[in-house]
Amino acid sequence: IGYKGGSVESQINQDRAFVVSPFHIPSSSFAAAAADDNAQRGGMQQMLGVFDGHDVLGEQVSEYAVQQVPRLVATKLAALAQSERGDGADGAAGGGGWTNEVRVERTKQVLRDTFVEVDGNGLRELGIPGGGCTASVILHLDDMLYVANAGDSQSFIATYIKSTGKVEVVYVTREDKPTLPDERERVEASGGKVYLPKDPRESSRVYYIDSAGKFVGGLAMSRSLGDWDLGGKGVIPDPIVDAVSISDIIARTLTAERDTCKEDGDTEDNEEEGTCSAVSADDVNVFAISATDGIMDYLEPIDIAKEVAGSLFRDEQSESNGGGSYHLFAAQTSLMLASAQGWHSEMKGEYRDDMA
Repeated sequence: IGYKGGSVESQINQDRAFVVSPFHIPSSSFAAAAADDNAQRGGMQQMLGVFDGHDVLGEQVSEYAVQQVPRLVATKLAALAQSERGDGADGAAGGGGWTNEVRVERTKQVLRDTFVEVDGNGLRELGIPGGGCTASVILHLDDMLYVANAGDSQSFIATYIKSTGKVEVVYVTREDKPTLPDERERVEASGGKVYLPKDPRESSRVYYIDSAGKFVGGLAMSRSLGDWDLGGKGVIPDPIVDAVSISDIIARTLTAERDTCKEDGDTEDNEEEGTCSAVSADDVNVFAISATDGIMDYLEPIDIAKEVAGSLFRDEQSESNGGGSYHLFAAQTSLMLASAQGWHSEMKGEYRDDMA
């Protein structure tokens, strides 16, 4: 929980986070639909994400989102699997089911539709005058990682090589800020305005002037769930969705390791543990993280990834490659303390954002 002024008792944590593993898709087996393409991954299904509430009642929007997004994604994926079983001729030779490309694109659309639907349902069901939240989620279906992001929270994918202890971040979502050319163009075309601060430490913001000449808004992002007063001014719930193959990540990691070893003068005949010849696909762990800006404002993705990797993968055999094992909760605590120190140093104890 952060600190925004006033008594400690009055503070409200507006951030929400979730992990669902295994992620159950009701009345269907999505993994079975993709078995031919991803048999080596064993049909694993997981989902995680964060929602960073903001403005008055933002905690109600983030709480609604954390409850509704996973449920709605599961329902839509079940319908998608049913559609594939009944529509095998679409995009596939001989009517044997969709191609992997068709399945990936339709799964990405499920995430887009979910964000938009949760935003619309929240407007009707919550009955509150304002508030909003970011949304950054990762859906793991077999060999694919689907990442959907709206706002300035972030999700990223990283790798850990057990034999060397090497950690790399291979994918990071962008922050949807109104200064981005495509975002600013949409906001201004919709009648909104973009505030551009002179101080680079301050955030750009979306606002508009109402009929009474009053300044309305001040949102530090161009996409979000909620924030319905700015919905007609170019702030949209539609996420940017990417799909990443775990097999491709592992293959690129192995190629990069071998290229690095060759540049360093290593050879194929060198079989010592920790060299490129000793690194195999089973040696590469792929993991994903979602975090709100309370964490991200003072820590780089690679620093977070290294801390988390230390708790997930290191054991007694890998102590020589970066340290021993410790609990994931300890890693989370360490990251939050580091971020809290950053907030304290800059804000002199007057403000600290929530973290998730």
